Amino acid sequence: MNYVDLNGQDRAAAELANYLQSANNTSDLAKDIKNFDLYNTDENKALNAKYVSAYRGQVVIKWLPNGRSGSLGPVMLLDPDEDVINGGIQTVQHEGGHYVQYRALDPVVYYMCIGIPSFFSQAQTNKDYYSQPWEITADIYGGVNRGPGFSYHTGAILIDIFRDWLMDENCP
Repeated sequence: MNYVDLNGQDRAAAELANYLQSANNTSDLAKDIKNFDLYNTDENKALNAKYVSAYRGQVVIKWLPNGRSGSLGPVMLLDPDEDVINGGIQTVQHEGGHYVQYRALDPVVYYMCIGIPSFFSQAQTNKDYYSQPWEITADIYGGVNRGPGFSYHTGAILIDIFRDWLMDENCP
């Protein structure tokens, strides 16, 4: 049963409304809202939510598809299929680390020095991507352990210099 007419111009919005209004999805959303705790520190709780949760003061929305994730300041966007088995804990911790960066910097400085470079470096391999200074500090601040066999590039030693420079708000 459609709750919204799909013949209108905004088909995507109508499909989303129908999806959210179906009985099972409404109960999942209600469960997420009931379990919502802005200061939750359990990555699993954020990952096990169907639509919305929170992690260390950051609202988590499971919406960004295709294995992508990201932080827009106080909002973390996760792929709906992100889970504990497929590295989801590291993803939540890493994005939480970006939130620490956001809180430590002026929002304009954060987006210019971390958000935009992070977005444009996503096409790199994992080792290259996570060896960028803004990504290493997100890992550090988020408490990420990438496990055995993963190492940052040797040039990543410069991270202490970058972190000090960034926290002194020298980034334009």
